[in-house]
Amino acid sequence: MPRISLFGLALGAALSIAGPAAAHGALALEGTISAIKSQAIDVRTKEGAVIAVTIDSDTRAKGESKPMEVSDLKIGQKVYIEGYGDTVTDMLALNILVTNMRTPAGKR
Repeated sequence: MPRISLFGLALGAALSIAGPAAAHGALALEGTISAIKSQAIDVRTKEGAVIAVTIDSDTRAKGESKPMEVSDLKIGQKVYIEGYGDTVTDMLALNILVTNMRTPAGKR
């Protein structure tokens, strides 16, 4: 009868738990901020789709040459977002790069 070690059981359990998390992949999204909510920003892509991107306390933002706070983001700014998830529709933003620092008139 094969002997199953405690280590083997622990390793198997760890791999089965890590499996679903490994399904998340790196994602990127580019567009214009169309709405800002407490835990998400809506980004309109150049194709016209509006995608809600989740933000959390680990999300970082950067202007063209300087760091900024996520709370400094404004509607109308063009952004490039790096994050992870299964698809962009369930994306969690890790880094948000504002690609134009100008805020269009009336969007402050």
